[in-house]
Amino acid sequence: MEHPTTTHFKAAKRILRYIKGTINFGLYYSISDDYKLVGYSDSDWGGDVDDRKSTSGFVFFIGETAFTWMSKKQPIVTLSTCEAEYVAATSCVCHAIWLRNLLKELNLPQEEPTKIFVDNRSAIALAKNPVFHDRSKHIDTRYHYIRECVTKMDVQLEYVKTNDQVADIFTKPLKREDFIKMGSFSFQHTHLLNITGPFPEFLFRLPKLRYVTIRDNHLSGPLPVNIGSLSELVELDLEGNRLTGPIPSSISNLTRLTWLNLGGNGLSGTIPDVFKSMKELRLIDLSRNGLYGKLPPSMGSLAQTLTSLYLSQNNLSGTIPDYFSEFKALATFDLSRNRFTGVVPMSFAKLKSLFHLKLSHNLLTGPLPDLNPLNGIASLDLSYNKFHLKTIPQWVTSSPSMYDLKLVKCGIKMNIEEWEPVRTGLFYIVDLSKNDISGSPARFLNQAGVLQEFQASGNKLRFDLGKLNFTKSLRILDLSRNLVYGKVPASVAGLRKLSLSQNNLCGKLPVTKFPASVFAGNDCLCGSPLPPCKT
Repeated sequence: MEHPTTTHFKAAKRILRYIKGTINFGLYYSISDDYKLVGYSDSDWGGDVDDRKSTSGFVFFIGETAFTWMSKKQPIVTLSTCEAEYVAATSCVCHAIWLRNLLKELNLPQEEPTKIFVDNRSAIALAKNPVFHDRSKHIDTRYHYIRECVTKMDVQLEYVKTNDQVADIFTKPLKREDFIKMGSFSFQHTHLLNITGPFPEFLFRLPKLRYVTIRDNHLSGPLPVNIGSLSELVELDLEGNRLTGPIPSSISNLTRLTWLNLGGNGLSGTIPDVFKSMKELRLIDLSRNGLYGKLPPSMGSLAQTLTSLYLSQNNLSGTIPDYFSEFKALATFDLSRNRFTGVVPMSFAKLKSLFHLKLSHNLLTGPLPDLNPLNGIASLDLSYNKFHLKTIPQWVTSSPSMYDLKLVKCGIKMNIEEWEPVRTGLFYIVDLSKNDISGSPARFLNQAGVLQEFQASGNKLRFDLGKLNFTKSLRILDLSRNLVYGKVPASVAGLRKLSLSQNNLCGKLPVTKFPASVFAGNDCLCGSPLPPCKT
């Protein structure tokens, strides 16, 4: 700045104009009993044109208002958006740990893991487990500190869509509408305002309105029949309210809509056949309502754009339409807890972007198509249908990305020792309960280094529990109603949830916090909380 130019002078004037125009802006700290710490982390990628380093940004909230934030250039050049977001999230987590310790000193301990919202799923997966080892082994060791914090349950990484990523404003220049949206975060996240009553009429007097986000409030009554008059809307998010009645057919006029989230309400009726005109839709969430009937034919017109479909916990019926096999970008497909019948279309083998598939609690039958998406399946739930799989499908075993597997009551009859997944170290959650699985899961449990939950109740597993080595990450273990024998090891004391009832265990119990029901129905266990051992 020793030799300022006209460019510098114009930049300084622009800053002064901004300050003059926002002189009445501020942060409002209201009286609140909510001391839960919440953070948002974001990064651009190679935004500095001189050295191609990225910018990290984070912001933390307690209650309704931001109280600490940071925008800082990263010290290294990252090779991908995933790596840039991962480095930013690590900085955010370090600050979260410091804030947790500070709040503890102030007698405001955080009893639950601190949620950190990140808008990159790959970075979240990399933090939870080394999903992409070949692509991440070059990352400096210090940035993997985040994994330890996630494993210890000090922090919990959650996905947030980019348009709701509050920290975005700290990482890059934004378009005017995005800047205004991020600058008025308290309006966009109106769950902080405790809105009640019918859908706000004043919104219809805002002709250029593009984003309506009123989540987790107490809106009630039907959706306005003229909801389609908000024709400029890009996002409509009313999740977690008390809205009732049918979805108005005028919603078809929202031709610019990319995000439709009406989940967690009391909506009823059939899903209207309105999607032909909604060519930009990328996400539909109608889960947790009272919708019924078959899926509308016009939903097939979203084959080029839709990436996420959430229809769980309704009363939908019929067969799964074959048109979904043409969806080029579909990554998340959730039809769980409905009344769908028939088979999963064999043409689903063409789905190359599918990453999360949840079909549990329906009336579906086999056979299953061989799913082989480009990046493998990451999470799969086929529980409580009428499948008779006999074995864990090979496409599940060979998936390089699988971390969440639930196959409860799927008619599996095999020796678990014959199951050799290609990436055992990635598994985070496994539930194989209510099948006919035999053998010992010891090898799997010893190799699953980041496993947090393993449930296999109601099988024929037979092995010596006393010789089992638990990974440090394991939090939930359910081996009830099997043929497990031996002693209960002291390492179970570190688990959050445990069930070993109805087995062949014997010997004195170690000191734990668990009730007697956890150990009931075994051969000869004794000691607290069961009756004392005989001398």
